[in-house]
Amino acid sequence: MAGGYTTLNGRWSGRGYTTLNGRWRSDGQLHHSEWAVEEWRGGGGRLHHSEYAVEGWRAGIPL
Repeated sequence: MAGGYTTLNGRWSGRGYTTLNGRWRSDGQLHHSEWAVEEWRGGGGRLHHSEYAVEGWRAGIPL
């Protein structure tokens, strides 16, 4: 994917985990995070509702 974003009470357009205090890499690896609160579910590549998804990411661009 070209990129994605998270919002408070939002959804991912990427894959992996959303975090309150973490960073993503374009390869899908998660950097240090204090609050992994939502887990990606396969099929649509989208997360379910998340209360603490506040970090955004762009493929190849550090947060």
